[in-house]
Amino acid sequence: MQLIDMQDYSPAARRFWWTVVVLGVWALMYSISRVARLEGIVLFQVLLGALVAAIVGLFPVRIPGAKTVLAGGEIFIFLVLLVYGAPAAVLAAALEGAVASWRSSRRWTSRIGTPAMASLAMLACGAIFDLARALIGKAGLNSATLLVAAMAFAVLYWVVSSLLTSMLIALKRGAELAPRRWLKEMSWIGLAYATAAAVACVLYFTFDHFGFPALLIAVPLIVMFMSSLHFYFQHKDSGERHVEELKESESRFHSAFTHAAIGMALVSAEGKFIQANKAFCEMLGRTATELLASMLTQLVNAEDVSALQAPIEKLKKGELATVHTEIRGLHRDGSDVWMS
Repeated sequence: MQLIDMQDYSPAARRFWWTVVVLGVWALMYSISRVARLEGIVLFQVLLGALVAAIVGLFPVRIPGAKTVLAGGEIFIFLVLLVYGAPAAVLAAALEGAVASWRSSRRWTSRIGTPAMASLAMLACGAIFDLARALIGKAGLNSATLLVAAMAFAVLYWVVSSLLTSMLIALKRGAELAPRRWLKEMSWIGLAYATAAAVACVLYFTFDHFGFPALLIAVPLIVMFMSSLHFYFQHKDSGERHVEELKESESRFHSAFTHAAIGMALVSAEGKFIQANKAFCEMLGRTATELLASMLTQLVNAEDVSALQAPIEKLKKGELATVHTEIRGLHRDGSDVWMS
């Protein structure tokens, strides 16, 4: 059995996957070499930040109705970017992506491809952010400008990551490449990334004033937030599955009702027809449209109306649990049709 199973990948999808993986591995190796130059407490803090992001990645939040998962470590990844730069953020993003994909997928194409895509996207976008940040520092702009730049970076990172993932899925399925539609459908995730960047900036300003220990206070708060988000989506997913089960049940009932050989009809408590199957219509020689426009008493022999109405009234009052009676229905040609 092949370690990397790509039987469901088209040739174009395979080329795309291998290209991204090679570039992503290069980006990760380059970033590791840069991080390895750090010394002492700084290196420890980078590794700790990446570890926290990975721990959060152990509990990915699956989006209901989609294959997308939200790992939730972006706050810590963006914080590492702000404090230590793009190479350190690449390490954190790759580690979080590896852990999240390991938990959410059994396929090695995902377990390898996800951290590779994260590394490539983070290095490209992080380099742009570091350049913009240097320009902000030279211009002497305030912290509000850095906040805006961080949120813009988060949106750019979301765009690149989303396009890489969606393009691979489209190539696998042989579907049309529609980047605008992809981004529109996942726009709320982009908003979540921008929010994560804003939170990371607040934590960075705290770190700048009070030092590294102040960041430890934020960890349980963020974990609690992600746990709440996880249980919310889990509850929502459970509700959607229940709705789907109800739809399937309704579909089965409708099919059995419509194609039954025995004539059946659903009638309201007031005697108005709601639905009638083909056999019932044929039994009375009438169309479904005619039945839906009629009252039950209009299609029953006048001598049997009281025999029908009396037990139904008791049923409506709760005096009876069920009603079974035999009456004569009126065929279109005027003849009687005995019905149970």
